[in-house]
Amino acid sequence: NIIKSNSNKFEFLSNTNIKPVDLFSKVDLVAWDVVSTGFIESLAYGIPTIAFSDQKRWSSTYYHLYEELVSNNILHEKVKSASDNTLLFAKDHTAWTLKQKKVNNFLDNFVYTDLEWDEKWREFLKQL
Repeated sequence: NIIKSNSNKFEFLSNTNIKPVDLFSKVDLVAWDVVSTGFIESLAYGIPTIAFSDQKRWSSTYYHLYEELVSNNILHEKVKSASDNTLLFAKDHTAWTLKQKKVNNFLDNFVYTDLEWDEKWREFLKQL
C-alpha cells in the first residue's frame, strides 16, 4: 500500500491497478508490506519509505544491509516501530533526509542509476 498524507490524513492506496512508481509524485511516504522492487524504487526516488521485513528472509551475504536498514528505521518487524517512524518521516522531512543518506550502501548493491544508462548499457553489451 502507498500512504498519501494530506494535512495529517493518511490514505491507503492499492497498487493492484496502477504501478506504484506512477504514484510516487503524489505521496509523502510509501509503506511496503515486503521488501520488493517497489521498495527499492521508492528508496531510489528518495521518497520516505518503510517496509516490514523478517530477518530470516535475508541471506548471510546481505544481512549487514538488513541491519543497516533496521538501525535506520526503514525496515521493521513490529507494527509499533513502523507506525512511529511513519509519523516521524511524514511530518519531518529532515528526519528522512538524514536516514536517506544511510541507505546508499543498500542502493549501491541493488540499484544502478545513471543519466547515461543507455550508453553504458550499450557499451557493456558490445563487450560481450
